[in-house]
Amino acid sequence: MNREFAQMINEKILAREKFAVATVVEVVGSSSAKPGSKALISSEGYNCMGWVGGGCAESHIVREAQKCIV
Repeated sequence: MNREFAQMINEKILAREKFAVATVVEVVGSSSAKPGSKALISSEGYNCMGWVGGGCAESHIVREAQKCIV
């Protein structure tokens, strides 16, 4: 995780905003994201920072992240 990503997480925590961090752990087939890639997802469903793949992958990840944010 780079410093900018960690800083964004810290800002969300200090602001008491709900969010999720998605991390690519495995890639099967072709993908623009690599294992270890991360994205910070807001409770509103926005990818605030990072990359977990193309449009189909990202929209799926955002939906699943929103289910985890309570």
